[in-house]
Amino acid sequence: MSSYELAQSLREHAQRRNVRLIALTFDPAHAAREEARAAGFERSLVKPFAPGDLSDLLCYARAS
Repeated sequence: MSSYELAQSLREHAQRRNVRLIALTFDPAHAAREEARAAGFERSLVKPFAPGDLSDLLCYARAS
């Protein structure tokens, strides 16, 4: 099962729809981020990422 399939599966179950999903990828292309979003990921991080990027995502998740 790919990460995209896992995200789609989680989003199909009502009790798991509120789970925060963040894609971690090495591909900085816009298409990769759009594919992740279409699968159910809320945000994407491109490897390598700065610690501040992760901190920003955690703050976003907490505020939402």
